[in-house]
Amino acid sequence: SGSMTTPCGRNSKVTAMDVCMSLGIYFSTLNEGAFHKHVIMFDDNSHVKKLSGEFCDMMKQVPRNAMGGTNFQSVVDEIVRVRRASPNVPLEDYPKTLLIVSDMQFNPPTCRWGKQLTDADIETNYEAMKRKLYEVFPAEFVDEMKFIWWNVNSELKDFPSRIEDGGTYMLG
Repeated sequence: SGSMTTPCGRNSKVTAMDVCMSLGIYFSTLNEGAFHKHVIMFDDNSHVKKLSGEFCDMMKQVPRNAMGGTNFQSVVDEIVRVRRASPNVPLEDYPKTLLIVSDMQFNPPTCRWGKQLTDADIETNYEAMKRKLYEVFPAEFVDEMKFIWWNVNSELKDFPSRIEDGGTYMLG
């Protein structure tokens, strides 16, 4: 989203998008198997992007347009789509840790217009993500996954999960 073009700190020329792209590309090179050098670019509709070449080459392959949405659930939907479309990819090739690099200004995962919501009704992005992943992965696999939320703009106070959610880490 446009918020990713803001500097990371009051006196910085480095934007949240710069940090996001650098971290995402670097960590994608650590993946092994079917998802080596793959990133998911998220927007209103997310998609997987296979990168090639050296770091600078990969930076040029990722569009720098940061004016879309931050529909994190579309990232999860893309993971589910890939799993369903490629059942031959071994489970071992899927990352056991999802690194989500963002300024944490995600769209809400569910909208229930016209209803008075209580705390029990509100589903976090983490809860919605796990519910969807259980549809296509074994429960043991999902339960052992780690989710790292890397907040590239620590001036914001948005949180995609709750403190009691297991396997989640928040960095900023």
